[in-house]
Amino acid sequence: MRVSLIAEKFKSLCKKCSGFFSTLRRKLSADSSDSKKLNKLIRSSVALVLMIVLFITVTFSWMINSFSSKITNSNYITIDADAGLQMNYGEEQSPDGSININNALREGFALHECSSTDGRTIFFPVADYASSGDKNFVTNVNTTDLVFREATANDKNTKYISVDFTLSSKDATDVWLSSQSYISCTSGNPAANAIRVAFIDRSIGGESTVFDNTVDTNYSVANNAVKTISTTGLMSETEACTPHTFNEYTYGNTEEKVLFHIDAGETLRASMIIWLEGTDADCDYDVLDVKDLNIYVKFTTSYEELRTITFVDNTLEKWVEDDECYIYIIDNNNNFHAMTMSSNYANDYTWTASIPSGIESIRFTRYNPEKQGDKPQEWNYWEAGDIGECSTYYAFGHSAGMWTNTFSGQQITVFDGTNNGWLRGSDQCEFHVAFTATDGNGISQSFDYKMSYLTELNRYSIIIPSNVTTLSFKRMDSTQTTTHNSWTNLSRGSNYFYNITASGTGYWSTRYIYINDANGLKGDAAFGAYFYNNSTGVNQWTGMNSKSPSGYYVAVVPNNIAQGVVFTRYNSSSDPSWNNCYNQTPNTLEAFGSNNRFTTSGWTGNNNSQINGYWDYTSE
Repeated sequence: MRVSLIAEKFKSLCKKCSGFFSTLRRKLSADSSDSKKLNKLIRSSVALVLMIVLFITVTFSWMINSFSSKITNSNYITIDADAGLQMNYGEEQSPDGSININNALREGFALHECSSTDGRTIFFPVADYASSGDKNFVTNVNTTDLVFREATANDKNTKYISVDFTLSSKDATDVWLSSQSYISCTSGNPAANAIRVAFIDRSIGGESTVFDNTVDTNYSVANNAVKTISTTGLMSETEACTPHTFNEYTYGNTEEKVLFHIDAGETLRASMIIWLEGTDADCDYDVLDVKDLNIYVKFTTSYEELRTITFVDNTLEKWVEDDECYIYIIDNNNNFHAMTMSSNYANDYTWTASIPSGIESIRFTRYNPEKQGDKPQEWNYWEAGDIGECSTYYAFGHSAGMWTNTFSGQQITVFDGTNNGWLRGSDQCEFHVAFTATDGNGISQSFDYKMSYLTELNRYSIIIPSNVTTLSFKRMDSTQTTTHNSWTNLSRGSNYFYNITASGTGYWSTRYIYINDANGLKGDAAFGAYFYNNSTGVNQWTGMNSKSPSGYYVAVVPNNIAQGVVFTRYNSSSDPSWNNCYNQTPNTLEAFGSNNRFTTSGWTGNNNSQINGYWDYTSE
């Protein structure tokens, strides 16, 4: 119904009200001597006025619900349909718009524990059944141990919800659930996980599809619902039921799963049933108040305009899919959208999902695959914010990434060139990188996130946009709340290795070399490297550290050093220098050229003063 049409009807009513009150004044003047007529007339007049006010109020309320994108907290349960469908509620020929189910609930409504396999036949427990034959109502027993009765008309919309409606379409169409649909419990009551919602096709042979409030089918757990009872109320048959999730029947995610099909010009009779499944392990309470519920259902056809969002794992270790976890989009209306892993994931590391085009901002979440419930355990998230024109999000690390349809990355690595592994330390310090970059929407963003610690060669690494040339590093405690040291506004140029020699100091490079201590010569001492360039007089000391059990110790080569290096074995209680040198490599091994690995082979020289070995090259 158009707003202009409502306005015209309201205007017409106002004219009728004006004429009515004129007639009323004349009648009052003529019948002032007849008190009975007067009282009857007044009662009739008041009733008519109330009807007019009620009509105006209901019409206005419908208009608000129909054109508002927000479902208020008082609308606990709502059904909606998109523009491709005509939905009518009960006997009313309502125009397209949402149905507020709360109006159908009886006073004092609450969901009571019961059991059903499909929502068509519902059984309520009334008492336990002891071996003696006594039937006494008790609590804290398994639902299937109770005596049952079948639901009656008095239970409908008092202890469970049953709403009939019709759907029709001008053209033949399949009907799915919109990705905006959800089931949640606002109070955190664990019994919310036992909520069941069934959609029933009332046509001959029509099916019943049962849903729970989990966000993905992998979280849904089977329960043995009561299927039949004996004449004495004892459970005689159960059925293993695994409920579906709304995501399974969401258009754009799994198009092969269709909730309803409507032929051209057909009117489909359907029902929505909501109950509290007592055989679900999470049903710890006998009653769930309607105020604890927030259910929004929207039916949609292929007319719904969607856009595909892509999430790319661009982390260094490609860890996002570890442990077979699930990735979801949570939109700005707090609705879940399940993402699907690419069939070529080992090569493209992508996840995709279709969401309504009107959604403005989202976050990506990574969930524990073993946690059941409408709020499974969140492992990681990426606060992506406004989508803008881009449809692809690249994740760099924990909670870090950016929107861009094309991405060129550069791996940045920080090495520990300090004495004896100070960078990581016994406190298991973390390292952060900070920089500013422009995303694919042209928005400049400041990034600050944790780098990945790689035990091999004792280094921290991360992938950042390749066009970022100025960045900063922070050494933080293990909780990432306190900054111990910082290296700020470092211009890397085209370099990608940064060697830290002390707090606030270090140098950039594009190359490193390392020792393979094959003979275990290090002992309790430490390895250090002295780089030199005789032609320029430039030299640089650096420590060599590794947490790796492989016996590799790394040294980053300064860019202004062509080939000269002396490896030393020195007292680990101080920085490397000639003053605390125990042993060193001979000058015949100082030129390393294009080699990158020095393998020790034993001691040489007077008093084993020299570290012997040989150079070679190995690809990383």
